[in-house]
Formats: sequence, C-alpha cells, structure tokens
Amino acid sequence: PAGTSGMQDTSQIRFYFYPIGATGVREVYANTFLQNWNLFIPANTTPTFTAQYPSSGTLTLPISIFGSSPHAHKVNKNMLIYAYRTSPADTIPLTKVPNWDFEWQGLYIHTNLKHIPAGYKLYTRHLYDNTTNNPNNPSNPPQLVTSGTSTMDEMLFDGFQWMYYQ
Repeated sequence: PAGTSGMQDTSQIRFYFYPIGATGVREVYANTFLQNWNLFIPANTTPTFTAQYPSSGTLTLPISIFGSSPHAHKVNKNMLIYAYRTSPADTIPLTKVPNWDFEWQGLYIHTNLKHIPAGYKLYTRHLYDNTTNNPNNPSNPPQLVTSGTSTMDEMLFDGFQWMYYQ
C-alpha cells in the first residue's frame, strides 16, 4: 500500500504438526459465504448491495467464526457484516468497516470466537459511491461499474475463517 515503500514485510506462517493419534485437534475452514456478482453501479449513484448465507433457510449447524475477510474494490465506501435470526429477533455483530480502504484490506481476527447458533443467517451490506465525491473512484468522470475481478470493477466478496462450534 501507499506509504510502505522500503518497509520489510514481517508476515509469518507457522505450521504445527500433531503426532499421529492426537485428539482434540479441530479442523479450521475458510469460505467466502457472502458474495454478490450482480453489481450494477451507474455513474453518479451511491447504491447499497447485500448478500446472505444461506440464500434460503438458515444455518443447520452452529459454527464459531474467528476471522472475517471482507473484500471490495475502490468504489466501496463501507460495509457491515453480521449474523441474524428473525424469530426471536437477534443480531450478532461480526465486522464493521466504516471507511473502506482498498489499500489496507485484510483479515480481521475477532478478539473472541463468535458463536453463531444454528437457525441464523450470515448477512452483509456494502455501500458504494460512484460519484466525484469519492476520492478513491478510479474513473473521473465516474463511469458505469459492474462486478468483476479487475480493480476497475467492483466486488462484494466477504469470507470467514471458522470451525464447527464445540
């Protein structure tokens, strides 16, 4: 990202191997449950798009989320991710990014595991700003932006690092 030229990357990956027959080892998963590939953002508009998982019904097994990986490109302004159920009404906050910065996206690790019981849905809401008021807009004047993997396109692609609840 801007301002990091000449700095050393200190990222680390650590692998821990357990002896054969070890017990209590839990599998960890990474999935992008929340996706919307139907983005159509005309010039000079500020639309909101959403996604939910599962698309119908609710989670059938409880999970524990320990990290969130929200993703969008340069027209995105903010995002809110949570789990909810309708009856009885309840919301579990997961990730709020009030001022999205494409240059500083990453993995957000929760302080504690977030228990999402069966019967809930995962939900995300992204606000996009395809106007001249958005200093990160790659097009000036603004142009139509649609879904895609190029930085000039836009994405709603929110992932999680999770495990089955115990």
